[in-house]
Amino acid sequence: MTSLVVLDLSQNKISGTIPSSLGNCVCLEALDLSRNHLSGVLPKSLGLLTGLQSMHLSENSLTGQIPSSFRNFTILKTLNLRENNFSGNILAWIGNSFPPLRILRLRSNKFIGKIPQQISNLTSLQVLDAAHNYLSGSIPQGFENLIGMENEQMTNYILHYGEAVQGHYYEENLIVSMRGLVLNYSKTISLLTCIDLSSNHLSGKIPQVLTILLGLRGLNLSGNNFTGKIPDKIGRLASLEALDFSRNQLSGIIPPSISSLTFLSRLNLSYNDFSGKIPSGNQLQTLDDPYIYFGNDGLCGPPLTKHCNGDEMFPGQCPVEATNKLAFADDSNFSLIKTSCIALLATKIWLLATKIFVAKTCPLSRTVDPAGAPTRPASASTPFSSIISRKLLCLAYKSELGCQARPFDSVSLLSQFVLAIWQLSGAYEVLVVPGQVLSFEISASVASRLRPCL
Repeated sequence: MTSLVVLDLSQNKISGTIPSSLGNCVCLEALDLSRNHLSGVLPKSLGLLTGLQSMHLSENSLTGQIPSSFRNFTILKTLNLRENNFSGNILAWIGNSFPPLRILRLRSNKFIGKIPQQISNLTSLQVLDAAHNYLSGSIPQGFENLIGMENEQMTNYILHYGEAVQGHYYEENLIVSMRGLVLNYSKTISLLTCIDLSSNHLSGKIPQVLTILLGLRGLNLSGNNFTGKIPDKIGRLASLEALDFSRNQLSGIIPPSISSLTFLSRLNLSYNDFSGKIPSGNQLQTLDDPYIYFGNDGLCGPPLTKHCNGDEMFPGQCPVEATNKLAFADDSNFSLIKTSCIALLATKIWLLATKIFVAKTCPLSRTVDPAGAPTRPASASTPFSSIISRKLLCLAYKSELGCQARPFDSVSLLSQFVLAIWQLSGAYEVLVVPGQVLSFEISASVASRLRPCL
């Protein structure tokens, strides 16, 4: 056993504690005891395995703290302690004892306290996963020193241990939850770069220095107490495929540079306090799930249904059937359109209508009915349907009437707006008879002032 190079007993039903005699296997390069039913504390004798490069103890029920004897793992590249019951602080010596460490997984344990600043000394680190613990404080300074994440990993090489006649005995592998999927990395593990600190009690601001880590493919800070704004230069992380800042206390606008993340396939900014217009363009056009932005009452714009102040609502953005037509086919449609489109445009149209139609002279000499014949002047008892009513019904219900819809000219379009405004002020009544043409009865005072225009 002393010459054993690889020990892989993963995915069995082994129970009990890890025997201290395992420390006698001084030639071990890879130790994988993951996915068993192991319990108890880690024996200090494991520190004798000074040649260890990969240790997987995930998905067991191990307890206690990381033994200080682990400082002897000076060439360790992978430390995976995910889903156990380890507790205590993340010890600062981890950042000084494992210079070549590439993968550090402490996910789903009971670690407390702050993230030690010495973590930034792990210049080869590509995967930092401390999600689902009880960590507090802020993200420490110095993350810009994580050189392993500063550039996109372009060269792929397989991490394997234990040379054999026809290959090797053990190939490094890692299960990662990213982009909403659970992915098993093995042959491409050297290309993986991500930070996951989600579901802790971290606070403070998101450091700007994270935007220097241009090689990041995944960044998850969700489920914490971060405040402040998203870093303005978040768009620099051009390799980012998954970004999750949900369930924090972030505020301010979503920086426009986020639209520069052209590889982004998973985004979640829900349940914060963001405000303003949601950026658009590039990859964001494909991320059209409203849930991405839920729980931010101050946000507006697509894919949310809430419109931003100052957005032009006509044409093209009026609710229901009001886009490019005023379909007054029944009382419910009329009431709906009054309270949506007309209310938004009342002030602007009223000023225009007053200037044109209430003047003693009018630039419009006459109008024509749908058949093209000139109309006679309106009187106090003359229905005003020849100007607009049939055109309205042709546009709104052309299939039922069998008439050909035509684009509004400036006369009929303006007439629609004016009639709508006058309805609000009681200047005319709308007579709705199912199956018949609409008739607009004009009061005597209004008809006398319109006579020069007709």
